[in-house]
Amino acid sequence: MIADSEILAAIDHAGSQRKAAAMLNINSRTLERRVARMNRDPDGPRVLVLDIETRPMLAYTWGMFQQNIGPAQVVDWGGLLCFAYKWADEDEIGFHAEWQRGGKERMVLAAWRLLNEADAVVGWNSARFDARHFNAEFQRAGLSRPTPYRNVDLMRAQKRDAFMMSNKLESRRLWLGEEGKAETGGFALWRGCMDGDRESRRLMEEYNRRDVEITQEEFDRMRAGGWVRNLPNLSIHGGHVCPSCGGDRLKAHKPYRTEVRRYALWVCLDCGAASRATKCEPGSAPLKAVT
Repeated sequence: MIADSEILAAIDHAGSQRKAAAMLNINSRTLERRVARMNRDPDGPRVLVLDIETRPMLAYTWGMFQQNIGPAQVVDWGGLLCFAYKWADEDEIGFHAEWQRGGKERMVLAAWRLLNEADAVVGWNSARFDARHFNAEFQRAGLSRPTPYRNVDLMRAQKRDAFMMSNKLESRRLWLGEEGKAETGGFALWRGCMDGDRESRRLMEEYNRRDVEITQEEFDRMRAGGWVRNLPNLSIHGGHVCPSCGGDRLKAHKPYRTEVRRYALWVCLDCGAASRATKCEPGSAPLKAVT
């Protein structure tokens, strides 16, 4: 691994992070994360990227088509099978599964501790799927609600701002011409994990880690274009910097106008996100239209 001192020396020599990344033959976003980690305020927000995999329900049925299953027919309610995660400004990807030492109890407790520490959680369809599955497991384990964090659901951001024929993560990757998710082979992989097959569990871990890797890539890509919402405000800690990425290269733009106020508007030259001053400019509208 390239040492922090080598990275700083390369940036100083090249004059920019992008040129330094090319000089060191590493991805520019990887270098940006390394620099962010070196410069990270210990009191600054921590952003967690994660993805979960779940196990199916097991129930008695009298058929295979359009079945109504009552609670008494359920043998196993399913739930969390495994999850992978990483801190957005670090490279290491962690993994927890119910088949590891300590079983499901340890896995759920590890998830609770991570969410309890995070200021923001990034995922794909995470608000509707991952977060709610975690909360269900926390309730079943008798754990309290984690401390508040911002749920940065990249799928919601995409659906709000851009039309796509499919909002699946795999669809976005292929639409962009990027490599997609790892192959699973279908339900047989989940069945193998539940039956204790070692190779299936190895492949599931690889698949889960890959999902986190590409989620991070899409987070970096969308944030670089100013398409990510609901991130913690980095200007709280950094002063007059971009609230989204923390960059200090801000360019004054046209005023931001509300119905009765006008604010200074800034555009980040690093990520493209727009931000406005918290205090309005002098003067206000004496009248407001009634609709």
